[in-house]
Amino acid sequence: MDPRTGGKERIGKPFTLRGKSQVDMDSITAGDIGALTKLDDVQTGDTLVSADSTLQLRSMESMEPTIAMAVHPESKADVDKLAGALERMVAEDAGIKVRRDEGTGETLILGQGEQHINLAAERLMQRSGITITLATPKVAYRETITVPTTSEYKHKKQTGGAGQYARVFLRVEPIDEEAEFSFASEIFGGAISAPFVAAVEKGCRQALESGVVAGFPMTGIRAVVTDGKEHPVDSKEIAFQIAGREGFKKAALGAGPQLLEPIYEVAITVPNEYTGDIMGDLNSRRARVLGMDQEGTKSIVRAEVPLAEMQTYSADLRSMTQGRGVYSMTFLRYGKVPAHLQEQIIAAAEREREQA
Repeated sequence: MDPRTGGKERIGKPFTLRGKSQVDMDSITAGDIGALTKLDDVQTGDTLVSADSTLQLRSMESMEPTIAMAVHPESKADVDKLAGALERMVAEDAGIKVRRDEGTGETLILGQGEQHINLAAERLMQRSGITITLATPKVAYRETITVPTTSEYKHKKQTGGAGQYARVFLRVEPIDEEAEFSFASEIFGGAISAPFVAAVEKGCRQALESGVVAGFPMTGIRAVVTDGKEHPVDSKEIAFQIAGREGFKKAALGAGPQLLEPIYEVAITVPNEYTGDIMGDLNSRRARVLGMDQEGTKSIVRAEVPLAEMQTYSADLRSMTQGRGVYSMTFLRYGKVPAHLQEQIIAAAEREREQA
């Protein structure tokens, strides 16, 4: 029985592995390494006991991942099989985690280092028959605005049949960068009816998804519809939705758009003799050192570092410390991207859109 699930498992004769050979065993005692086949719902860390036992050993605790790689299947057929293959990979290796980055849309494999992820990817391809490539993940930037501004947008479309008409006046203003989008109406006297106000909000939320300068989601913005005009025949919800979306973009472009980048708190543990090298390297990565602790012959350096500067840190740290340094990262907040870097990111996003 598996105490975790409460389900019963039918097991065959245990065996041990010697190279590629299986050697049957009558029993497995403490300290032995053995194998069982055809288990239904057993995961790494589970305890198998007799039906009348309540014993359950504490599950193993895996280390938090220190590096992530984006995984890209090479064909449409591989896309369809990838999810199942990744699920099996995680079940076999408790040190591997898989998640989807909502900010970039990429599927990420997280592990203890590049070699760890590369080996897991090789096993995945051998066992599933699919072909994947690994790449440095994109950074999930965000966009916001820095000053309030107003805009006016008129959507007018006249065809042979019914037309479309909507005129919207918007005000956008910055709020807390971590706050969700906020929408309000200051319409008085019925200049725009309630269903059309709701359509304007829907259009504004659509504009949030792709940003206005580099295609990243927007945050920390409040939009207020202040006035507008509708036509007794041609005004429709889709017209006000379009007017709201385009009016929001127009306002945001004039409101000092600003890129935000994820900032992580990093703890780096190294032998004392490498502390100077670590501090110098952190300064080159736009880091803000928070402090340093001593633990025996090792130093623990804590700093705030932009994620964009930590994408290759696993290999860099190994090189600087001859493989004797380790680090962990915890998401802290989003911070403003320096102006010179913002220009480079926007230019890169434009090139990517042109290629697409």
